[in-house]
Amino acid sequence: MARVYFSVERYGLEGVDQEHLDFVFKATNHLAQADPQDEVGVAIVGADRMKQLNWHYRKKDQPSSVLSFAYREVRDIGKLTTGEERAYLGDIYVCYEEVLRQARAEGETVKNIFTTLFVHGILHLLGFDHEEKRAGDKMGELENKILEVVLS
Repeated sequence: MARVYFSVERYGLEGVDQEHLDFVFKATNHLAQADPQDEVGVAIVGADRMKQLNWHYRKKDQPSSVLSFAYREVRDIGKLTTGEERAYLGDIYVCYEEVLRQARAEGETVKNIFTTLFVHGILHLLGFDHEEKRAGDKMGELENKILEVVLS
C-alpha cells in the first residue's frame, strides 16, 4: 500500500494531515502509473532550513518552495532501478513560509498550494523533470491532470 511518512518541524498547515497526504500520494501514483507499493517522506520545514538545503545541494542562496531527494536513481520515468516489493522513493521538503507567501500572492488556500508542491515533488521522485521543454511539457500536463483530481 502506498505510504507517506509525514514530519512537521514546528509547522502545521490548515487542512494538511495524514489522510490528505495519503489521498494525494495514492492519486498521484495511480495517475502517473507508478507502483502502488511506493513510499515517500515529506517534511514541512522553515525558510532557514530550506535555504541551507538549497545551498548545499543546488548552490542557490535562497529558500526553495519544494525540494525532492530521490532515494534511488530513476532510469526511466516511473521505473525504479530496483525490483524491491516496497520502493522508498525519497524525501520531499516543503518550505512553510513559501507556502504561505504563495497562498497570499495567488489568493489560494494554503492546502492547495501545499498540495501543488507535494504533487510536483512526487513527480520528481518518479523521474519526471522540467529541465528540457518536452519533458517539462509532459510533467506539466500530468501535474495538471493530477491536480484536477485531487483539488476538486
